[in-house]
Amino acid sequence: MENEKVTLPDLTPEQFKELERQFKAKQKADAEKKAADRVALLQMEDEAVAEIFGEVETVSNAIVSFKHRCIKKLEPLMRMKTEHAKAADKQRSYSFSTKSKDMKVVVDYNETLKFDDGIHAAMELAKQWLDEQADDSEKMQMMTTIIENLLGQSRTGTYSTDKLLLFVSSAEEFDQELLNKAAEAVKKSLYKEMTSVSVRVFKKDELGQMKQLPLSATKA
Repeated sequence: MENEKVTLPDLTPEQFKELERQFKAKQKADAEKKAADRVALLQMEDEAVAEIFGEVETVSNAIVSFKHRCIKKLEPLMRMKTEHAKAADKQRSYSFSTKSKDMKVVVDYNETLKFDDGIHAAMELAKQWLDEQADDSEKMQMMTTIIENLLGQSRTGTYSTDKLLLFVSSAEEFDQELLNKAAEAVKKSLYKEMTSVSVRVFKKDELGQMKQLPLSATKA
């Protein structure tokens, strides 16, 4: 009977051996195909990345060159805005528009807040204040939590500047001599460091809405 099912126990030793040979041959063929597909994929990947980089350096260099030309052209205008009190000294963002207000260029001086070694003395003052306290009021508990969070970070030396600023504002509000000294020491240790200068360009669309034009692949 053509449709009669054959189970393993029904096979003769020769049939079982042939079935085992076919199974191993298929396993080998599947493994060889998988390896060949992997090699083909790596080759395609290599060719695609090489093709992209045939353009990317030209595009990247053009954007960097544009940014430098843009800043160089606008730097005199930034100084003039500051000198004529249209911008604050050390302003971090400057905006320039056409008379029709349909095109705009924004230059941003991006900064990050850092701290110097003076932060350690500030934390010692905060710890000293904390050790002297016996009050368990809600306000005191809040201040204690803020300081304990900072002291926990002191073990790694990686203070959160947001938490340092929170400590300063809370300490000044608390208004106790030792805390005020600690807050002042924190403020003295903090300084700004410029990380980058960015240029953003905007143009009104057909609906009159100002839209930012992408200058990077991530925003395109």
